[in-house]
Amino acid sequence: MKNQYVGDIGDYGKYGLLRFLAQRGIRIGVNWYLTEDDSPEKNNDGKYIEYLKREKERDYDSEVFDLLKRLVDEKKRDVLQIESSSIIQNAIYYNEKVKKGAERNVWHQDAMNALSEAELVFADPDNG
Repeated sequence: MKNQYVGDIGDYGKYGLLRFLAQRGIRIGVNWYLTEDDSPEKNNDGKYIEYLKREKERDYDSEVFDLLKRLVDEKKRDVLQIESSSIIQNAIYYNEKVKKGAERNVWHQDAMNALSEAELVFADPDNG
C-alpha cells in the first residue's frame, strides 16, 4: 500500500467489504503493508479514481464513496485519514512501513502483536 493511491477504485471495494463485516460484529484488523510513495516519474496517481466522477457509483456505499472523494479532492490521500475516519467501525490498524532484510521479521511480529485482538486481518500489500 502506498499513501498516494488511497481512494483508488480498489479501496472503494475493500473498505466497503471490511465495513460490511465490521457492522456484523467482526473485529477487523488492517495491516497496510505500507511502502514509500512512488517517485513523481513513476507516479500513476489518478489512474483509478475516475469512478469518483460518476455519481451512480455512490449507490454501493455512500459513506465510503463520500470519504474517498473528499480525500482525493482535498489531496489528503493517506492511510491515517482512513484510520481517523472510523469508516471501518472498531478496526485495529498497523501502519508502520514495511522493513526489508533482517528487520522484516521484527516488523511482521510487531504487526502480529498489534493486530492480535482482531478476528479477521486484512493484509493490504503494495502490489505494484
